[in-house]
Amino acid sequence: MARTIRLQGDSNAHDRPWRVAVEQGFFAEEGLDVVYHEDNPKGAEGRVKDFAHRWKETQLQHGALEVYPVCEWGAIERVQRLGKGKIIGLDATVRTGAIMVRKDSRVHTLTELRNVPIAVTWHAGTFY
Repeated sequence: MARTIRLQGDSNAHDRPWRVAVEQGFFAEEGLDVVYHEDNPKGAEGRVKDFAHRWKETQLQHGALEVYPVCEWGAIERVQRLGKGKIIGLDATVRTGAIMVRKDSRVHTLTELRNVPIAVTWHAGTFY
């Protein structure tokens, strides 16, 4: 009999390896039945200031999920703040980022920003 694992999706790129593994049948080959939940079924109404009250975190805390993907720093923060959970792997995805500038900007490449202070919003995925 297959063991069921409930997996929370992510609207970011963090769940791509999991999604591919589900679609390709890799979990099934190992005797695992995966129930894949999409990210935040409540949509905009599900947004909260404290991540501990978000849908997927509450599901994990109450045992309704076994696994959900987040970035490395998000995983460290959640394990520490929620007091439970376990980091079982590192993010296997590679993402690109871009800096958009006006046509008349002095900056045209990322190397031109070396040693230049910049501002990045928290949880933009680029705060590393």
